[in-house]
Amino acid sequence: IGLQGAFSINRFILGESKEGAPYSEFSRYAKKFVFTWSKYDFANPMSRWITGAKNVGGFYGYKRSLEFDKLFDQFTIKVDNKELLCSYDVKYENILENQKWSQSFSDPKKISIVDASDLIKNEPYDKGGNAHSDIYTPGIARFIWDCIDNSKQSNGN
Repeated sequence: IGLQGAFSINRFILGESKEGAPYSEFSRYAKKFVFTWSKYDFANPMSRWITGAKNVGGFYGYKRSLEFDKLFDQFTIKVDNKELLCSYDVKYENILENQKWSQSFSDPKKISIVDASDLIKNEPYDKGGNAHSDIYTPGIARFIWDCIDNSKQSNGN
């Protein structure tokens, strides 16, 4: 589970960047990879201009994931009451196809890219980092638990 990853999504895509693809064989190392991104995360803005990196935790990484549908699937987190970012009532919607969130955990060959903008959008008190550090909420704790729970269920445990 990667929350607001500040590294390039190109590292997973073989032959598509000057960065190389050190993580292109990711399914050999874990049963499932899940990364969040937020349209409010503006941490490390110069990396895109200096190195061409499209960070997993930001908008440009998400846009890049849309170009590789055999490698990535995209979901979004919807929270009913946006004023209560501590909401435990987290819902997941697939952006491109009719796949349920829990089903995505049975396919280790696809990385899930999750738009968590409903939960990750503020600079947390006394933490800095703009929305990049806004992961200290019960909603994100619920997301992490859902990932763990779905992973266990897809493995039959």
